[in-house]
Amino acid sequence: ASVRGRYFGARGAMMSGAAMITGYGGAWLVDRGRAAGDEASVYAGLLVLAVVSGGLGSVLLSRQPEPAPSKGVRYGWRDLLLLPARHQRFRAWVGAFMVWQIGLGVAAPFFIAYGLTELKLPLQTLALMDTISALTGLVAQPYWGRLADRLGHRRVLLICMALVVPLPWNWLLATPTRIWPLFFNAILSGGLWAGLSMTQTNRLMEQAPAEGRGAYFAAFSVATGLAYTAASLAAGALVSTIGLDPVTFAGMTFHPYQAFFLLSGILRLAALVLGGRAI
Repeated sequence: ASVRGRYFGARGAMMSGAAMITGYGGAWLVDRGRAAGDEASVYAGLLVLAVVSGGLGSVLLSRQPEPAPSKGVRYGWRDLLLLPARHQRFRAWVGAFMVWQIGLGVAAPFFIAYGLTELKLPLQTLALMDTISALTGLVAQPYWGRLADRLGHRRVLLICMALVVPLPWNWLLATPTRIWPLFFNAILSGGLWAGLSMTQTNRLMEQAPAEGRGAYFAAFSVATGLAYTAASLAAGALVSTIGLDPVTFAGMTFHPYQAFFLLSGILRLAALVLGGRAI
C-alpha cells in the first residue's frame, strides 16, 4: 500500500502513452479518408481494430496471476448487493461522486460537436488536443503517485478535483479565431485528470472494507455510471427539444452547448463543496 501511488502512476503513464499514439493516429487516418472520399471505410477499419484490440487485451488479462480467494466470511448474492447500501460512509462517498458524474455527463456529449460545428475545427486538431492531454498525463502520473504516497490519496484527490472544476469553462472562451484556451485546457486537463483518476481508484480501495470489497467496487461503478449516462441522455434530449439556435438570456447571446459547459463546472463545484467531507 505504501507504494501504490507510484505503481498506479507508472501504470497510468503507460496507458496515456498508448492512448496518445492511437488517438492521434486514428484522427489522422479519418482526415485522410475524408480527403479521399472514403471516410466510412476508415471508421469501419478503426472499429474493427478496436474490437480486436479489446479481445486481445481480455485474453492477456485472463492470463494474469490471481491471488487465492480469502477464506473469510462467505456472502450470498443478496448480501453482496446490500452490503454497500448498509455502509453509511460508503453511501456518502458514492453520493458525492454521483453528483460529480452528473456534472461530467451533462457536457460530455457536446465538446467534440461544438468544436467541429461551431469552432470549425478539423478532427485532427481535436485529436491533437487529446494527444497533448495524454502527453501531459504521461509526464504528470509519476509525480502524482509520489505526491499521493507523501500526502495521502484523499488530499491529492481533493486538489485535483478542485482544479478540474473550471476546465469546461475554457470552452466558453474559445472562438473560431481564438482556440488557444482549448490548448491551455488540454494541458491542464491531461495533468489533472491523471492525478484525479489515480487517487480516486486508490481512495476507493481505502473506502471499501476488505470483506466483500468486490461488491463495493461494483456498486460504485454502477451508481456513478448510471448517473453519468442519465445526465448525458437528459442533456441530449433537452438539446433535441430546444434546438441549436443561439439563445439570448439577460442580454447575452450564447450557443446552447455553452450553457451545458457552464452547468458542468457548477455541478462539479457542488459535488466538491457538498461532498468534500465524504470524499
